[in-house]
Amino acid sequence: MNTTSTLVSVSAIPLSAGAAVPARETDNGGQMSEHPAPRIIVHVLTRLLRAGAEENTLATCDYQLACGHDVYVLHGDEYDADYISTLNPRLHIVPVMDLVHPIAPLSDFKGWLALRRAYKAIRPDVVHTHQSKAGILGRLAALGQGCIIVHTVHIAHWLSVGRAKQRLFVAIERFCSNRSHELIDVSEGVRDACLEQGIGRAEHHHVIHSGMNIRKFIDKTDSPDWKSFIPEWKQDERPFVVLMLAAFEPRKRQEAFLHAIAPILKRNPTMCMVFCGQGARLDAARQLARDLGINEQVHFAGYITDPENYVSLADVCVLSSEREGLPRVLIQYVAGRRPVVMNHLTGVEVVIKHDHNGTILPANDIDATAAEVERLFNDGDARRAMCKAAGDIDITSWDVDYMGVQIQKVYDRAFARTRTLAAGSP
Repeated sequence: MNTTSTLVSVSAIPLSAGAAVPARETDNGGQMSEHPAPRIIVHVLTRLLRAGAEENTLATCDYQLACGHDVYVLHGDEYDADYISTLNPRLHIVPVMDLVHPIAPLSDFKGWLALRRAYKAIRPDVVHTHQSKAGILGRLAALGQGCIIVHTVHIAHWLSVGRAKQRLFVAIERFCSNRSHELIDVSEGVRDACLEQGIGRAEHHHVIHSGMNIRKFIDKTDSPDWKSFIPEWKQDERPFVVLMLAAFEPRKRQEAFLHAIAPILKRNPTMCMVFCGQGARLDAARQLARDLGINEQVHFAGYITDPENYVSLADVCVLSSEREGLPRVLIQYVAGRRPVVMNHLTGVEVVIKHDHNGTILPANDIDATAAEVERLFNDGDARRAMCKAAGDIDITSWDVDYMGVQIQKVYDRAFARTRTLAAGSP
């Protein structure tokens, strides 16, 4: 959502290309900071919405705040003020309104200027960028600022685009990666996609999985009262629940999945499709369910704060995304020991083993994904075997504290390497 509302309970500094950020008292004279803690850390995001990359970044911020660091989040013109009001009050939130998601040369130049002004005022020790546009402008603006530059690759955004765009995106990413101290990849698949295109050198890539509180999914052994979670369900018997946790944006393809699942729902009146998430396509998906005549079997929960309850309620969990890094929801599905049906994404095999704890269908065959849901609906033995197999998957590296420690090690490596290079210079 685009909004200029006051950011509640968070230190907010609205910023445009012509505005200045109040200078901080801490001064490192523009030189590289060598102190291990506290550090001034700036994270840069294109958007600050209720989605996976943002959750990953904010979990990192919480860990860094707990370690005593001074942490900023600079974000673009798309943000959810209600979401921001729930964040850690010690986190400095700075909107940069010229930082926009589409390619827009004038706004991009203004966004770059605004970021440079922000960095000069904040004087960060670390600039850590996320997402595609913020990753590019955020790193370019940090050049010459005397700080460590780290970028997290949440998704290989040059995939699933036309050849001309792919060449452009890859060229820009190569340029920026060569000017970054370290690169963090959310999965082995994302790292490999970078290296295949010559984006960064292998020694500067670090796979750090997107951390979260996995215990609340693992420890959730009881199924919640389904009636309180699906109040619209008109039948007396508990439905067979198919769950999708995903923000409503085009690349998640909920509408395509609704088209595919519609005849299956009509054939199986005890099946209920549950969507959790917000986003620009939510209203369109609601209307589509009505137009397809399946609205009584489709529940839209909106944004939720207790995904562990919905995963526990599910009989089958699905994901139909066109492109992602390594989706956090897959870890949540596996931690909750639920069968997973999904379209192929680069690198998902590290957590979803085909025909073991889930089924991976071709990337663009959503009809096959829906058909697999119906197969599992009719095969209780297969579902139970997949639930049991989910317990065999090691997901400890997705623990939020583990992620925080590993990111700190990447920062430390960058500082140490920079000091070594400085010591060897004339």
